[in-house]
Amino acid sequence: MKSLREKAEQASSASDAFGFKKAKILKSKNIIVGTQLLGVIKEINELYMIISLPYNMVGRVQITEASDVVHAKLLKVKNKGKAFLPLEEAYSIGQFVRTVVTNVTTVGKATKIELSMRESLVNAHLNENVTNTTIQGAIKSEEDHGYVVSVGIEGLSGFVKREDIKSPIHNGYKKPILLGQVFQFSIKANNKPVLSLCANFDQQSKAETKSVSDIRQIQPGMLVNARVDSALDNGIIVRFLQNITGTVDFYHFNKLVKKEDIVNTFKKKQHVLCRVIFSIEEEIIRIGLSLLPQTVQFAPVEFKSTVGQIFQEQDTKVLSADGSGILVQLPNSQTGFVHASKISDTPLEKSIESLHPVGSKVSCRILSLNYADQIYNLTMKTSDMIAQHLTLADVKIGSIVTATIDKVNPKFLAVKVDMLAGVCPKIHMAESKVTDPESWFKIGQKIRCRVLAITGKTIVVSHKKSLIQSEHPIITDHEAKEGTVTHSYIIRAEPNGCVVGFYNGITGFVPQDELAAHHVANVQKTFRSGQVMLTRIIRKQRKDGYYASFVMRTESIIQEEANLRAAYESYSLGEKVNATVVAVKNEGVEVTIQKRKADDPELKGFVLIGHLSDYPLHCQLLKAKLHPGDELKNLTVMRMGKSYQGLLLSKKPSIAYALKRGLIPSSQSELEVGKSYFGFVSKLLPFGVLVKFANGLKALSYKTAQTDKFSKSNNNFYVDQGVFAQVLETGANNLVSLRPSVNYASPSYNDEKRISSFFEEHDNLLERKVKVDWSNYAPGTVVEGTIVMVEEVGYILSFEGTDKLTGFANIKQADPDFEGAEGDVVKCFILDNDKGKGIVDVSLCSRLVEGAETTSAPAPTGSFLEATVELVQTHYLIVSVVNPATKKLALVSVSPFGYNDFYYKKSHSEFNIGDRVFASIFYGEKDLGGRYLGTLQRETEAGTKHKIIKVKNANVSSVSDITVGLVLKAVVTDIKALVMDVDIGCKVKAQIHLTEVFDDIPTGKNKKHPFSQFTVGQEIPSCRVIAISDRKAGSAAGRKKNIVVQVSVRPSILQSRTTKFKVHTWESLQKGQVVNAWIQEVTATTIWAYVGPKVRGQLFALDVSDNLNVLKSLRERYHKGDGLKCMVTEVDAKKHALSLSLKAFDKKACSSPSGIVAGRVLPGIVARVHLNHGMNIQLFQHVFGRVHIADITDRSVKDPIADFINKEGTFVEVYVINVDKETGFANLSMRESVLEKAKKQDKTPAPVPTPGSIVSGFVRNTDAKTCWISLPNLSVGRIFVRNLADTYIKNPAKKFPVGKRVTGTVLSVDPETNLVDVTLKRSERGTKLSFDDIKPDVKVTGVVKSVKDFGIFVTLNRCGFVGLCHISEADDLPVKGKAGLDALYEPGDRVTAKVLRVNAAKKQISLSLKPSHFAEGDALVNAISDESEEEEVREENSDSDEEEDSSLSMEEDSDDEEDLDMDSDEEEETPKKKKKKSLKIQVVEDSDEDSEDEEEDDEEEEDSEEGMALIKDSSKSSKINWGEVSDEGEDSDVESMEEDERDDKKTKKSKAQEKANKRKEIEEGEKEMMVEAETPTTTDDYEKLILGSPNSSYVWIQYMAYWITKMDITKARDVVKRALQRIDSNLDQEKLNIWVAYINMEYNYGDKETLAEVIRNALLYNDSKQIYGQLIKMYSRANDNANVEEMYKILTTKHKQSKGAWVQYGIWLFRQNKEKAARDLLKKALISLPQRKHVETISKFAQLEYQFGKPEIGRTVFEDLLGTYAKRIDLWCIYIDQETKLGNDDKIRELYERAVSLALSSKKMKFMLKRYLKFEQDHGDDEKVERIKEKAMAYVMSKQ
Repeated sequence: MKSLREKAEQASSASDAFGFKKAKILKSKNIIVGTQLLGVIKEINELYMIISLPYNMVGRVQITEASDVVHAKLLKVKNKGKAFLPLEEAYSIGQFVRTVVTNVTTVGKATKIELSMRESLVNAHLNENVTNTTIQGAIKSEEDHGYVVSVGIEGLSGFVKREDIKSPIHNGYKKPILLGQVFQFSIKANNKPVLSLCANFDQQSKAETKSVSDIRQIQPGMLVNARVDSALDNGIIVRFLQNITGTVDFYHFNKLVKKEDIVNTFKKKQHVLCRVIFSIEEEIIRIGLSLLPQTVQFAPVEFKSTVGQIFQEQDTKVLSADGSGILVQLPNSQTGFVHASKISDTPLEKSIESLHPVGSKVSCRILSLNYADQIYNLTMKTSDMIAQHLTLADVKIGSIVTATIDKVNPKFLAVKVDMLAGVCPKIHMAESKVTDPESWFKIGQKIRCRVLAITGKTIVVSHKKSLIQSEHPIITDHEAKEGTVTHSYIIRAEPNGCVVGFYNGITGFVPQDELAAHHVANVQKTFRSGQVMLTRIIRKQRKDGYYASFVMRTESIIQEEANLRAAYESYSLGEKVNATVVAVKNEGVEVTIQKRKADDPELKGFVLIGHLSDYPLHCQLLKAKLHPGDELKNLTVMRMGKSYQGLLLSKKPSIAYALKRGLIPSSQSELEVGKSYFGFVSKLLPFGVLVKFANGLKALSYKTAQTDKFSKSNNNFYVDQGVFAQVLETGANNLVSLRPSVNYASPSYNDEKRISSFFEEHDNLLERKVKVDWSNYAPGTVVEGTIVMVEEVGYILSFEGTDKLTGFANIKQADPDFEGAEGDVVKCFILDNDKGKGIVDVSLCSRLVEGAETTSAPAPTGSFLEATVELVQTHYLIVSVVNPATKKLALVSVSPFGYNDFYYKKSHSEFNIGDRVFASIFYGEKDLGGRYLGTLQRETEAGTKHKIIKVKNANVSSVSDITVGLVLKAVVTDIKALVMDVDIGCKVKAQIHLTEVFDDIPTGKNKKHPFSQFTVGQEIPSCRVIAISDRKAGSAAGRKKNIVVQVSVRPSILQSRTTKFKVHTWESLQKGQVVNAWIQEVTATTIWAYVGPKVRGQLFALDVSDNLNVLKSLRERYHKGDGLKCMVTEVDAKKHALSLSLKAFDKKACSSPSGIVAGRVLPGIVARVHLNHGMNIQLFQHVFGRVHIADITDRSVKDPIADFINKEGTFVEVYVINVDKETGFANLSMRESVLEKAKKQDKTPAPVPTPGSIVSGFVRNTDAKTCWISLPNLSVGRIFVRNLADTYIKNPAKKFPVGKRVTGTVLSVDPETNLVDVTLKRSERGTKLSFDDIKPDVKVTGVVKSVKDFGIFVTLNRCGFVGLCHISEADDLPVKGKAGLDALYEPGDRVTAKVLRVNAAKKQISLSLKPSHFAEGDALVNAISDESEEEEVREENSDSDEEEDSSLSMEEDSDDEEDLDMDSDEEEETPKKKKKKSLKIQVVEDSDEDSEDEEEDDEEEEDSEEGMALIKDSSKSSKINWGEVSDEGEDSDVESMEEDERDDKKTKKSKAQEKANKRKEIEEGEKEMMVEAETPTTTDDYEKLILGSPNSSYVWIQYMAYWITKMDITKARDVVKRALQRIDSNLDQEKLNIWVAYINMEYNYGDKETLAEVIRNALLYNDSKQIYGQLIKMYSRANDNANVEEMYKILTTKHKQSKGAWVQYGIWLFRQNKEKAARDLLKKALISLPQRKHVETISKFAQLEYQFGKPEIGRTVFEDLLGTYAKRIDLWCIYIDQETKLGNDDKIRELYERAVSLALSSKKMKFMLKRYLKFEQDHGDDEKVERIKEKAMAYVMSKQ
């Protein structure tokens, strides 16, 4: 690698070292990363710029690379920079910029160059000593006198004054200067670390670079004074800056020079001023320079001619020509270059130099502008010279062009319009839908198109004939006149209309009622994307686009619409109107506006449901009460309706209130940042809420700006909720904040209107179903009531003189010592009443009952009082207040929340009875239904507007006059939760803290909030200064604002003779000290309380009480402001941590960790849940215990810990088992029996399990030798590994993990330690058997222990003895060797065996496992087996027993209604009896019948369509001329029914035939394969076949049959198992064939147990409906009717919504002559089936009555159906067909006559008359035939 110095030296003597004869010409293929280039901006887009580079190259600068400032900002905010730096405003075309190559990619022949303008890359080689040059920088920030500039050099920044930015682009501040914008600066001075910069154009053009310390510091854009060194073939070599060498090529000379004149033009040592244009580091650093005037002057590049201009031969002259192209001189000293590829359309026969010698003339045309080289790119190609569209500017939108297909894509056609790229979308390829574009279009094909739009650099065209031939006006902007008719195309069809496209991206919307002259029910089925429609413009939309119509209007109609629109527009925003209800819909109420004048047109309006009231509950109640014809008064006009073509109205009182006061903006210009406006929620979005104001003005509120506290929920608001919104930002996206804190402070916010409107609406809406004199039960009234029931939550009362009312008093609404009993008569204070339900809320508190005798108005309007919450309702609180002037008590209904938070804040979770709050009385002079109204003070409100008494203290005029101990007078100015602000007569903040009011804690009736005796404005005659503190540490200046004077009104302090007051501080508190604490906040587990003005302590729940009920109701028992006498248990002054306790005063309570001893019951909190292990329980603040999973409950549950998952923080009661002395950790129990025994202080020892008993427990630990389990009553069980199972367990710890529930048998109990030895062996469960109990011929159960060559060892249950089954007794068939035994049994299998012989002396037992020993009716287990016990244990241990799990879940309740494979139409025949040894393996065939699912899918269509599937007979067409009979008003649900029916029948037959042929083809292929391979006779033959066709069920079944013929059922089973494993899992039908064959094999050759097992597994792995269908077929063939009926019962239970299952069951019952049972079945079916399937099901059963039962019953059923569905012609046809089979011609004629006399649609009538005619042609005479023809002709004539 060469050093930098070497490269510089080589560069300085390049001509000598390398001897090059030409100047360096850069090419895109030679560009490398790091190359520095001077470029000119050629094109500016939103997110990138195209840069023109030297030598006709171009590059791209993404917005992220525009500067370091932009780059950093975009990384931080993670957006695309659209809003941060608008490139169009920051830069101009022709502007010079310095760039660095960051990436070069080559795709084919094209090379893409990625550039960066970031100053850190462009100036990477400059250092802090840079001076006397130009430099590129970006504006970083704006200051008072100028701008801070980022220059990308470490340790340096720049500053430019405002007056020094005078470039041609920004001269005179024509364009704004933006952050991140890049400029070329000249350095005025280097005042490290700040460069003084200037962007003055005059200085830049003269700012020469005088010196550099490193050749790499030579940058593009630097101006240098160079001297000519020598001439080259295409340029000159120059030297500058201490002998640095560079080249100037021929194209960058400052004047036109012929190559041969270069030597004469540029003399050696001649000085030239030039600017560096590139620097590239290869073997050496090559530098290119330019003499072009605009480059040297850094002036914006401008061209005199435009793209597309043509120059004739007489105007041009060839300057030079070579292999690369031709340099041409143009008029006005301009130069152009023709690339070799642009010389001719055909290949050149001679060299360019010979065809176009220097001095010759050529005709050419400007293709593009080369800004960097300041030259034109020309073309001489004939095709380009005559092209109409050379640039996009030449293309007129809406014009017709000829395009050449360049590429055919399934989604679009890429085309060329002359030289320009275009695209034809798929929907515009043709008039109709194109499914296969490649078959329609070919590359090179020319097509005629109309230009739709130009997007970017691409022309979008349409090849639709209707658009090309359209002569209607072309709409390309938003200036089209109303009534203009033009063609548009449908972009998409939506449920409520169509979005259409015009030209130039202009769109429109056609509402549903403008799609056609008649109503279009289903828009998306009627219209399709791409469809061309003749469209009429109705009006402009507020933003882009139009409202349009597909319905053409006459001039008179258009005029009427204009008049109607003018009438609508005559209503102003906020105007009050009355309206009449037209219809009540789900989304709102349609109304007609009551006319101002009699001749006014009728106007429509719409009130959204959410705009009927400010409360969602009221909205629904109002909607339910409204009916057509009702009058709605005082509706407020919001705007012209967009979707409903009428006025959008609102009945919200808040909207009317806000509009009247100008609080709802109606235009963008009215929005002011920082101001709050009223609006309503329009839409809930995942990331925020869309708020609307008037006239559709919108704003967005992000989640983070919705609530004052963090909320994950997006349900903080409901649609149409009225809200106050503070404007945060205006512009394209208006942003607002809905936080209550910022909107409550707004002077426009008004809670009073909201709460008063609530009660006005509430009383009007309430249905007074209970007729009593409600004035006797108004709030504040005292009545007598009788307690009729005492509940845990309160008292239920009745009232004398009426039995229609029920009273309720919450338990908190009675005195603490009140003990009411049923029958007691008590005085009740009425709090609230529900006139609709007849419920009266009352209080039994003596405080209210006694105070009610002097009930009066609470206070004058505007009074601010402390209040006590008496009742919490959903939308309001009932509070009691005492007027401080009169000392009289009254009730006030207050609004707890405001407009913005009332929906997501719930009263019941925010407030409790007994809470003390502050209420502002605003409606004190007016009574509303016995209520006085008010609002609550909010935390963010600065205070209330009261007339404050001015106070004066002698000798106190400033802060300096105030000293500790000084006694002052004060006036209350504000009351908050913790402090009360007071005025002491000087400009300093003074406060009384919550703790500085009382010396002792009030109790009983005197219990009250410390601030309850004060009101705002009240004068305090004496208070004493206890401290003077500084809220903020800082300088003396402004210090007065931070000083807070703490004063106290405690009697002890006022009377103290010393200034050393007893005020608790962190330093004064000691452990064990008793203090008064005042509650600040109560959470679920903690009470936070203040003991001094600056000392807050924590009262942990477990330090409050040992009573679990008390702990669970902390929030109900303790409230803000309550005083508590506590003991200090822990204090840390440094950390400001204080722990308090109430239990310290309770001698019985466990007040410290030392009280945690064995045998004690304590409360605790669930701290952590460990799955499968247990829980950690918190007993004190820093003391924990643990509950093992086995000690959680006595209940027999699989997972005792499940109830506590995600329930951390729950209070529980625990029993201390013991305490670990080393760790202090307590072992605990939560077992109900243990807790109950401990509470009763029952010290009797717990019962110990006895040997032989069954016990359950949970695994504590498992190792290689032992499994330890926890048992009830704190016992411990031990299971040795040998006793874990009857077979060997390889990994006991994995099989028995911690927490697993196990059940076993007790073996022994250690009397000293109570250690219980347990076994889980099944063989040892139940009563222990002795060897003498085992006798020959007795059947026993056991478990296979091992399989040997000679036989099988079996461990017998309940005794543990091992017996041997010799190989000869393993099966009825011969078994060969151990392989044969392994195929039958494996260790762990449970078996039933017969005892053959017993050798008592040797303790040997001989067994037999032959199936022939066990009759079909024998039980699997004999008298010595206790199966029930074994099954119970198996259930308990099945949670992780993998071997047993596979057989537990056998039922599958699938809702899929696939084809029930049952042959309902098969011929009635007597099935053959089952032969035990015959081979009957059934293969599932594809059903030839119609799929049940297909029928049921059809049921979801219209009635007429769903019923047509039932029609069995079709009629031939007659020769009657039906003409053009049609009914526009009816659905065309019957179209060519005779053809449909014939086609349908044909389709079904063809489908069935296709399936049959396909199946036959497969079978024949498989058979041919078998024949070709010769008939297999050995297992090897079959194995070879399987290798070739592993997925063929036919081959596998043949292999099964092979083993069955050899009577080797075991081998046949092995084949089945292999088949199910080998066949591809996707081939469901092949696997189903195997399963069916398996079932048939077990039915014929197996026993009941194996058959049941196979059926269970088949149901598990297949569709249960198909399996049950096959079972029904199998049992039917065997004439096993009992099992058939059982299968049908199961089928209709598991697939109760399958119509086919019920119908097939009915068919079977009728065939069994069980007609009554079949009719009862229909009743059950109608209960289970969905309503839509009832008609067809009833019809099916009626047909069965005709076929198998009583036709008169079937006739009755059809008559009932037609009585309800008279126009269902499918039912008529079925009915007629059934009568036709009976041959009752008179009845058939009667039915036809009835049918054709109905008012049917034309097509239905046509169908019925044709059938009637066909019937008479077959069964009647000529007279009857003619009569039908006459009837048909008469009908036709009546419709014409």
